[in-house]
Amino acid sequence: MRSIAAGNPHMRLIRLLLIFLVVSAAVKPLLAQKKDDNSYLRITNVRYATHTHSDPLLNMLNVYMPKKGSNSPMVVWVHGGSLSYGDKDNVLHKAEYFTARGYVFVSINYRLTPAVHHPANVQDVADAVVWLYENARHYSADPEKIFLIGHSAGADLAAMVAIDNKYLSKSGGSTRIIDGVVLLDGNGYDLSITMKNAGNKMKEWYTEAFGKTKKDWDQASAINFIEAGNEIPPFMIAYADDQDLSQKQAITLSKKLSEAKVKNTVFHYEKKTTNSLSKELGKETDKPTEDIYRFLQEIHYIAVNPIR
Repeated sequence: MRSIAAGNPHMRLIRLLLIFLVVSAAVKPLLAQKKDDNSYLRITNVRYATHTHSDPLLNMLNVYMPKKGSNSPMVVWVHGGSLSYGDKDNVLHKAEYFTARGYVFVSINYRLTPAVHHPANVQDVADAVVWLYENARHYSADPEKIFLIGHSAGADLAAMVAIDNKYLSKSGGSTRIIDGVVLLDGNGYDLSITMKNAGNKMKEWYTEAFGKTKKDWDQASAINFIEAGNEIPPFMIAYADDQDLSQKQAITLSKKLSEAKVKNTVFHYEKKTTNSLSKELGKETDKPTEDIYRFLQEIHYIAVNPIR
């Protein structure tokens, strides 16, 4: 004898709908748990500065806090993009990697060309660093352990902020509040080298950002502000195999830092590109990520156990 439901298409439809609702109710908590299955709490669009006539999102930052622990060291990510594009939200694996290891991870935005020109974007990075130093405790971070990681144009900005004290000083801080700097494939530590060796498109971007004269380029080149006796933090300088220009920049910067007795190490990643240095940062099997983590840990150890 057939049941009424089996012979009635409307009843079959209702029955299927009921089954779908029951399954959905059971699966939804699992999906929600998976979506939130990470090592951090995220706070987005925190304003660190205000400028008239500019996109307010360009002076904001995102904070990723470990779910456990307090008084954590802080990593500040400065994105690349030829000073004309890029966004703080595009962190991929980075936040998960660093927060899982007890770091507060911060990704910042800064004003972009052509809306602004040098030194506006450098000053934005400095403003963000000082703001984070002053507000670190609110995010379970230790203000005495702040590290900068910059990629491409972001590496150029990070180098300027950590070497030329006037930007942090203008914000109410100094280079002493930065414990270490990681530079990934920067192209503008010495803009005279950039302008001699870059392709037409890059020259166009950098001319728009910094100006047309050698005087303009010298004022925007971190290498020209390295002096023995200045308080400059340790550097890890990396470049990818496909970038002859960033190799020249890395070697030149390292030599100048060494002459000033500033601790620095250069890393060459033969199987990397500019893009993969950023996109793969935070992956468990990524060699540059391992080296960066080791660099940060070594600085932290020396800070806690100073050589006497």
